[in-house]
Amino acid sequence: QGNIERALASYTSLIRADQSLDDVIADLREATYHYSDNVQIWQHLGDAYLRANRTREAMEAYISAEKLLR
Repeated sequence: QGNIERALASYTSLIRADQSLDDVIADLREATYHYSDNVQIWQHLGDAYLRANRTREAMEAYISAEKLLR
């Protein structure tokens, strides 16, 4: 709903607790379509993938974040 910082703080808690990772990943993937230039969203998506043992997808998300930093 537009409050990205608050949403990311909530997702951080869920990711760290290994809770609802499939839902978190789906939400963050959706967010990347609307805010494709937001590095934090890509980093959080990478973190969620990593916690879900989806290493390849995590690396892809981290690479997308890195590209935005250049």
